[in-house]
Amino acid sequence: MKSQGKKIITTDSDSQKIYGEEQKIYHYFLELVLTESIDKIIEQFRILFIQCSPYQTPEISIALRGIIQLAQCE
Repeated sequence: MKSQGKKIITTDSDSQKIYGEEQKIYHYFLELVLTESIDKIIEQFRILFIQCSPYQTPEISIALRGIIQLAQCE
């Protein structure tokens, strides 16, 4: 990121990082759709996105945290 005064400008690299993290989460839930019941999928979605609780798959928690941190810098 390049700073110009108080405004922070994200770079293409930041956008690529966010996209990559989004894809991790997307593919994780896509796999759940293929293997789990709808109740289980909704429960997992609620835990991750609504309750913001520690998630059973650390890689997904880390991906979401990375998206949030980069988005806050924009």
